[in-house]
Amino acid sequence: MNFGIDFGTSNSGVVYTAGNAREPIGEGQQPYPSVAAIQVITDEITSGGSVREHQAELTASGLFRVVTSVKQHLDTHEEWSSHGRRWTPEDIAAEILTKLKRRVYDRTGAVMERATISIPVGFSRGKRAALRRAASAAGIDVRAFISEPTAALLGQVHDLQHCRHAAVFDWGGGTLDISVIEIHGNGRRIHELRTSSLTEAGDDIDRDIAAAIHTAVMDKRGISKPFEAVAPKDRDLLLTQCEKVKCELADPHLEDAPISLISYDGRPLEYRLTRARFNALIDRRVEGAIRLLRRTIEEAPLSIEEIDWLIVTGGSSRLLLLRERLFNAFQSARFSRQPEWDIAFGAAVLDQYPGDYVLAENLGVVLSDGTFHPMLCAGAKPERARTAVSLALVEDSAHAEIPIVSSNGGGEVEPVLTLVTPTLGFDRERIEVSCGIDADLVLHCKAQSDARGGSGAQAAYEKLRFTYEIGAHAAAI
Repeated sequence: MNFGIDFGTSNSGVVYTAGNAREPIGEGQQPYPSVAAIQVITDEITSGGSVREHQAELTASGLFRVVTSVKQHLDTHEEWSSHGRRWTPEDIAAEILTKLKRRVYDRTGAVMERATISIPVGFSRGKRAALRRAASAAGIDVRAFISEPTAALLGQVHDLQHCRHAAVFDWGGGTLDISVIEIHGNGRRIHELRTSSLTEAGDDIDRDIAAAIHTAVMDKRGISKPFEAVAPKDRDLLLTQCEKVKCELADPHLEDAPISLISYDGRPLEYRLTRARFNALIDRRVEGAIRLLRRTIEEAPLSIEEIDWLIVTGGSSRLLLLRERLFNAFQSARFSRQPEWDIAFGAAVLDQYPGDYVLAENLGVVLSDGTFHPMLCAGAKPERARTAVSLALVEDSAHAEIPIVSSNGGGEVEPVLTLVTPTLGFDRERIEVSCGIDADLVLHCKAQSDARGGSGAQAAYEKLRFTYEIGAHAAAI
């Protein structure tokens, strides 16, 4: 029994695999909504579809704290208060994961004790640690993390055995994540050439729509009042309606959709959002997303023509304007029929056929003469990727700047991070530099002067690329 979890900003889901069988588990035929409601008086918490369906009423009642997009709040100081306790983002995430675990048991009779969980590209080390703790609180051991777009590709790996290069465009509620991937061995060797991410996604589109409607309504009322000055409860109600309208306008047969609130800033709100207006509001973000895709492919470095298959997935991939422009620009575009399950299924594939995964890039320091000195080499297993090197100052300085870079082996380097550590400033002063990768796939680097002592400089980097050597039967499922 193996499990892959897509813990999403808007929705979360589990895919259960056993042999060649696979089963998506969420709520009904859909993923489990990542939204929770805390009863202020009783301290009870509920989550899922019932909360999303009645989100507006629960918010308007004042008796509930409705929490949305909790994934975005991980590793922050955000809290929600009820009568007897304070709830952290980890508490809310643990509630959602606990409900998923219960649904797995109710559906299959299996206890989900371990799982592989997908995460956005560049998901911060703090967020990874917080998600791991939330999973632990739900009784789930995180077997491995995998980037969401690479997981989406693994979910369709059986269709890609004939391809050499593929790209994944995963646009969800919280982030846009892109992977450019080289495929070998009948789909069993997945090599990340380039990854990128953007924190502009479905939630931002909802806010754009809400701000525009607010402006139109206030203009009609003859009131000059910014969106941010409206009561938070009313803003949340409008945002909920805007998300609903966005989903409705994914239907190509609709040319407009209504937004209706009993009360918004003290008065009823009625508005019809036309498709033309909707497209005008999302145009800037759609174009920015496509530009990032083009740039990521170019930095791989590949041409658009070399991409054999472009997988378009994620909830925001349903936007008709996006689909039209991607289809016109990329003949290789394939729009997922089940974007809500792709990522969880890919995570389950890795969990079922773990094989091995290794570093896909060379990491090292740039010396004073401009040469690259490797520290961690492509092919290194993360759990064994630990190394240290001794450097020396070549000029008097109160500090040493040590650039850590990535190299593709062809002479080009890409900045990763820079360590700036205090020194005593004498010639040939020795600087110890160490690097390692932790269980959350985060690179940690440290530099320290032997003569000065102290803690030196430390930094972390979360956008490492990996090569996945998945098990021999994965491409057959």
